[in-house]
This record gives sequence, structure tokens and C-alpha cells, in this order.
Amino acid sequence: MIIKQRFIAILVLVCGVNLLMAQETKRLLTDRLFSTGANFSTWTVGGDNVTQFSFPMAYRMPIGQDGQFYVSTSPALSSLGVDSLSYSLNGLSDIRMGGNVFLFNQNWLLTYGLNLPTGKSSLNIEQFQVWKELIQPAFSFPVSSYGQGMDVNIGISTAYELGGLMLGAGLAYLYKGSFAPLEGSSLKYDAGDELIFTVAIQKDNLMADVMITYYGKDKLDKVEIFQSGLTYLFQLAGNWTFDQWQLNILLREQFKANNKLGIGSAMITERKSLNGNQFAFHALASRPMQSRLDLLTSWVLRIYSNNDYGWGGSTFTGPGLGINYGIGDNMSLKLLVNMLFGKINTLAGSFSASGLTGKAGITVVL
Repeated sequence: MIIKQRFIAILVLVCGVNLLMAQETKRLLTDRLFSTGANFSTWTVGGDNVTQFSFPMAYRMPIGQDGQFYVSTSPALSSLGVDSLSYSLNGLSDIRMGGNVFLFNQNWLLTYGLNLPTGKSSLNIEQFQVWKELIQPAFSFPVSSYGQGMDVNIGISTAYELGGLMLGAGLAYLYKGSFAPLEGSSLKYDAGDELIFTVAIQKDNLMADVMITYYGKDKLDKVEIFQSGLTYLFQLAGNWTFDQWQLNILLREQFKANNKLGIGSAMITERKSLNGNQFAFHALASRPMQSRLDLLTSWVLRIYSNNDYGWGGSTFTGPGLGINYGIGDNMSLKLLVNMLFGKINTLAGSFSASGLTGKAGITVVL
């Protein structure tokens, strides 16, 4: 049973699931779950403020003995205040569905997914003002994009035990559909397809992986205009037990090669990179307080480097506090609030910034 759980864990790691949840991978195929809740995020930069309320919903069910199916969505309400002006972006988000299935005596895992374009994808000028803030990587808004085209993804991964190590590798392809980003315009934007290769290793309570993503060329009305640089993502995760505390740690480092820009009929590599390295550290500790109640504490650190033009970087850090409460045998409630403080560098200069995020979620085992 332990070997089976470790095998599932390394496959989940290869597939890019949140590593802080690795201790739950033993339930990958066994439970029928429904979860819902509310997320709150607000950031203040100088005198400006951007806020979002989102309402994630997800359903997961097993399919036979070797597969599962999921469906999820997360409508959101977002607002931006700049000086005396205010803007809003509200609506549904895309519906995502898919699943996975074990193949060949459970030695391989096939994953598949579909993004249905049910969310708001065509924005007016005021909504674009909000969207530009939502996609700031350092803010990490739960819903950074409401809608896009119909996307299809498929992947295959495997794992192998060698001398006490669990080794894994996976390959995935993401087809990106086109959509009209401007309200009232027929212009179609088609983001480049993605090809993702991952290798991973697990030793006892430590897991690590390297993910390399190749991006195709973005097109605007079939004209090639941009190609994102090759992306390398390194992750290291671990979990330990100290007395009554359970500690989970995740480290991430991401860097990208230079992008390419469409100049006439040619794609030219940019001489100065618009991309900066991104480092993140997440720690989550839990401790039983009484029957069915766990105390949660966390710490977050994000250090994003400036690009070659000297802007785009940010540094944020701060603590979090929450609870996980079991309501009966089949329901749990999780609350977690984080406070972050730091600075962000923009074209207009460097500004102090602060953020407050809150997550409330209910999970029901059906």
C-alpha cells in the first residue's frame, strides 16, 4: 500500500498538482467530492487598490477502479480604484472538466481536459484596466482570466521505483483555441499551443520536479505577433512531523528565455528580456487543537526579479493563520487568511504594497 501511494504521489507531482497537497494523493481515485467556498484578495499599491471576490466550485468522482473525472469553475467579482476613478470586471469564468485514468497495470497515467469558453472573454476598455492588474504574477489572484477560447489538453506520465527512489516523467500537450478579446470587435486572438515536459523524483518525504514548457506562436487574426520564451520551472516539496505539528514546504524557481516578437513576416528574438526570474516559498503547518479542529499557520515569500529594462520585479512576504474543522464524518471547513507586505517596481517607479487574502472552503465527501 505504501508503494502504491508513493507511485500515485509521483504521478500527481508530474501532472503538476499543488505539491502542498501531496499528502492527500492516497485519495486520488477513491472519493466522490464536492467543494465550494469563497476567496477574497485585495492589494494596495501606492494609492491604488484592486480587489477580487471569487467563488470556486468543483466536483470530482471516481470512474471505475482506475480513473476519475472532475468539473470546476469560479465566477468572480473584481474592482480597481485608481485616484478617484473606479473600474469593475464581473462575471462567470470558464468551466474546466477532465480527468485521468491508469493504464497498463497502473504503470501509466493518462490525463485529459477541456476548457469550455463559458466565461467573459471580450472586454471593454474599462474592464481591461482591471484585467491588467489581475494578471500581475506577484498578486496571484485566484481568477486572473475569466475566459478564453476552447482549450484541450492531453498528457501521459509514468513512474518507476529504483533503489528507494521513485522516478517519474510526463509529457503533455495543450491546444489553445482562439477568442475575441475586444468587446465589439471581430479580431480573434489565438494564443500559441503549449508542450510541457516534466521529470520528477521522490525520496521518502521529499519530492522535486523540473517542468519545461514550449510555447507556440500567438496570432492576431492569423498574423504571428508574439512567442513566449521557453519556460523552466523547478519545484522542491517536503513534509515533516515535529511533535504534534505537520509541516509542508514548497519552493519554486521559474525563469524564461527571451520572447520573440512579430516584425513584419519574421519573428525576432527580443534583445532585452521582458521576463524576470520568479522565486516563491510557501510553508503550511497544521496542529491538532481538539477533536476535529486543526490550527493552521503559514508563511509566504515571493521574490520576482526585474526584467532587463529594470522594472516588473516585486518582493512580498507575510504570515497566515487559519483553521481546518471537521463537520461530521463527511464534511470539512477550511479557513486561511494571509497578510503580505513588500514593494513592486513598475514603469512609473517603485511603490510600497500590501495584500490581504482570505480563503474559505467546504469539502463534502459524497
